[in-house]
Amino acid sequence: MVGGLNNLNFFIKTFVFLIINISMSHSFADRNCTNALSTFSRDYSTPIKETKKNRTSKLIAYLGALLEKQIIGESELNNFIHGLSEGKVTNPINKERTWIDIDALIHWEGIQEHLQYNDLNIDTLFNYARSKVKEMKQTQIQREEIRIETQSIYQKIEFYPIPKGQFLMGRGEHQMIVRFKQSFDAMSTVVTQKHWVDIMGENPAAYKNGEYSIVIIHNGKQIRLQPDNPIENITWWSAIIFANKLSEELGLKPVYDVSEIKWREGTRAEDGTLDIESGEIKINAVNEDIYLTEGYRLPTDAEQEYMLSLASPTKQKNKQNDSEMNFRQYAWYSDNAENKTHPVAQLNPLYIDKNAFFELYGNVWEWGSDWQWHWNWNSSKNHDKENPIGTINGQHRAIRGGGFNCNLESFRSTNHINACPESRSNVVGLRLVKNHSL
Repeated sequence: MVGGLNNLNFFIKTFVFLIINISMSHSFADRNCTNALSTFSRDYSTPIKETKKNRTSKLIAYLGALLEKQIIGESELNNFIHGLSEGKVTNPINKERTWIDIDALIHWEGIQEHLQYNDLNIDTLFNYARSKVKEMKQTQIQREEIRIETQSIYQKIEFYPIPKGQFLMGRGEHQMIVRFKQSFDAMSTVVTQKHWVDIMGENPAAYKNGEYSIVIIHNGKQIRLQPDNPIENITWWSAIIFANKLSEELGLKPVYDVSEIKWREGTRAEDGTLDIESGEIKINAVNEDIYLTEGYRLPTDAEQEYMLSLASPTKQKNKQNDSEMNFRQYAWYSDNAENKTHPVAQLNPLYIDKNAFFELYGNVWEWGSDWQWHWNWNSSKNHDKENPIGTINGQHRAIRGGGFNCNLESFRSTNHINACPESRSNVVGLRLVKNHSL
C-alpha cells in the first residue's frame, strides 16, 4: 500500500511539473512573439482600445509596414480585398504559409490581434487595399514601359569587339608594353542575376530582394531575383563553370577543362559555393593558350586593364584621364550606390571603339582569369609582352573595376585587388570575354 501511494505521489508530482513547464514554455514563446512584433512594427501590433477610427488606422499602419518590408504583397492584398467584399475582415496572410515561414507566423498572429474587434471600418480598409493594389500595378506598368522603350524586357547578353593593339600596362616600376595579336569580344555589362538563373537554375546573389525584385518559375522552381542586378556572391570556380555552361549551350567548346578536378563535398556551382579539393584546371587549346580558346571565359588581367585604358566617355578615341571623369555618371560607388547593387546599364556608358560598355567601373568588382594581378615582371622597364597571361599558379585570382562600396581612389585603370578563388563576396561578379573568330 505504501508503495502504491509513493507511486501515486510520484505520478502527481511529475504531472504538475510537466504542466508548469508547458505553461512556462508558452509564456516564453508568447513573450518572444510579442518582442518580435514590437521590434518590427513598433506599436502597430498592439491595438489601442480607442475609437473605431483609431483601430482601423492602426491596422492600416501595420499592413503598410508589412508591405514596406515585403512580408505581404499584391496576392495577400487581393485575399484581403476578397474578404472585405463579402463584408468580412480576414487575415491576408494564408495560414498554410505560417507552417513554413516564421515571419508569416509572427505577423499572422500580429494581424489577428487587430482583428479581435468587430467594429473595424470595412469601407476604409477596402479603399486602402484597393489603392495599394492599384499603386503596385501602376508601378509595374511604368517599369514595363521603360523596358519596352529599350526594346528589351531584361538586359540581354551582348558582346562587342575590343580592337587589337598595344598599351602601357602597370604603373611605377612595374610597367611594360603589352600587345594583343587579335581582337576579342567582351560583354557590354556584367553578368546579371537573370543571366545566371537562365543558365544555372539558382540565384546565389545577396541582393535578390529590393525595388526590382520578382519571382520567376524556372524548371518548376520559384526563384526570387532582381533580374538586371549583377550576379554576385559567387566563387571564382562557380564563375568559370557558368562560362563553360554558356559555351556548351551555344555550341562552343568550353574553355576550362575541369575533368581532373575533385570538387569539395557540399559545394556547387549553381549556388555559387563551388570549391576545389584536389586536381588542376586545364585550358582547352593548343599549348593551353587561353588566347586560342573557342568558348566564353574570364578576361586575363591584361585584357581587363586594356579595356579600362581604352574606355572613354565619348565615342572619340581620345581617352580621358581617370581623375578627370565624372564617375557619378558612369559608376555605382560609395557616393551614389547606397551600399547595394543596381540594375546594369542605367548609367551612362563608356565607349571602346564606339561601342557602349556599362559599369566598367563600379557596381561590382569583376573576377579575372589570372592568378594574382601580375606576371613575372622583367627587370627591364617597358619590356614587351605579347598576349600575356599571369603566373601558372598562386593563391589569389585577380579582380578589377571597383564595386558599389568603393571610393574614387579605386577607379584607376591600373588599380587591382585579389581574392582566394574559393571566396565569395556581395561586391564581386563577372564579365565574360571571348576570343574573336580567328
